[in-house]
Amino acid sequence: MKSIKIALAGYMGSGKTTCARFFADAGAMLINADLEAKALMESEPKILQELKAEFGDSILENDKISYSRLGSIVFGSVEPLLKLNSITHPPLLKKLKKLLSKEDSRIVVLDAALIPLWNIDSWFDFRIWVEASRQIRMNRILKKNPNIKEAQLIKRMDIQESTFSPPSPWKWSYISNEDSVESLGQKVFLFLQQINRK
Repeated sequence: MKSIKIALAGYMGSGKTTCARFFADAGAMLINADLEAKALMESEPKILQELKAEFGDSILENDKISYSRLGSIVFGSVEPLLKLNSITHPPLLKKLKKLLSKEDSRIVVLDAALIPLWNIDSWFDFRIWVEASRQIRMNRILKKNPNIKEAQLIKRMDIQESTFSPPSPWKWSYISNEDSVESLGQKVFLFLQQINRK
């Protein structure tokens, strides 16, 4: 059985992960790129060595990567983020492609914000960009993470948005997520109905 492969992307705070949960509730198999990246960084000594060489031992806590420390470095400006990407993305993409090719579920969803940056559109049968206004995305993140400072969040959002642009609506389906969670779930349901008709 050939799986239907769906790319799911969106800027931080767009509700991409909530959207992914609706797909999972409908029976889709999810591949979470963030979790796979962390698993690689923790299991591959070469990646850890490169990260330490680039960012120093300050990224470690009890000999393990502290993602909060690493995040504070790489989201400080574009250059360290690009360096992190150059270290982690090649092995991550190799792993993701392998996972997608092995999965035999009817529908497989790759949840990864950076799919438009990676230029891997050809891997998928369908591509979804979850969209919400910047203010709505900010409000969601601040509500979920009350300890984060607004200025820090704005900087992180600026860096992410300068790294890659939203994909072409000619090649991607856009799902607007500016209303209720129930509305988002309904949009996922309708999208799946359209897939099943094809």
